[in-house]
Amino acid sequence: MAQERPKSSLGFGGMVGQSAGMWRLYGMAAKAAARQHPILLLGEPGTGKKVLARAIHDHGPAPDRVFVAIDCASRPAAVEAELLGRLSPCSNSQREKSQLPAGTVFLDEVAALPLELQDKLLQALREREIRPLAVPKSIPLEARVSSSSCRDLETAVRQGAFRRDLYVRLNVMSFRLPALRDRKDDIGLLVDHFLKQISAA
Repeated sequence: MAQERPKSSLGFGGMVGQSAGMWRLYGMAAKAAARQHPILLLGEPGTGKKVLARAIHDHGPAPDRVFVAIDCASRPAAVEAELLGRLSPCSNSQREKSQLPAGTVFLDEVAALPLELQDKLLQALREREIRPLAVPKSIPLEARVSSSSCRDLETAVRQGAFRRDLYVRLNVMSFRLPALRDRKDDIGLLVDHFLKQISAA
């Protein structure tokens, strides 16, 4: 028997859409949420990659843990500061909070990372530990690492702009989010959703 679809416009984790492509995505995301494997989300800008990463975290085994999103495109050095522990001078409370292991670290537009930071990220993933500054011992890297890219990473690997071994480690589970032109049935639902948000503001 086919699964009955709800009348609500909302799907997995509050994502908007009831088209066939979105339902396939919801099913894969639900399976990914039950695991701790790295997840790579692919798709054009505006397709909801960060929203899906957060939904997977919220439906995972540790939804009460921290979800840390790092915008690699605009702040590539943030990976060093927030994931690898290369902290700039700050208060003790901020330093301690920054070093707490997150439930999920989401690397948004990971293809934008320079090769030097790709090397450091790969080392952290390979060794499953980080060593913050001014700390005498390494800290286990317990977080799930999710990442996204609107760029074709396989092409970036062939061009030498992205490390192949890092791509393999990030690409344990991957999903491609459909563009709006490929799910036109959801346009009306999206319009209604945003109008309700505007009315409630």
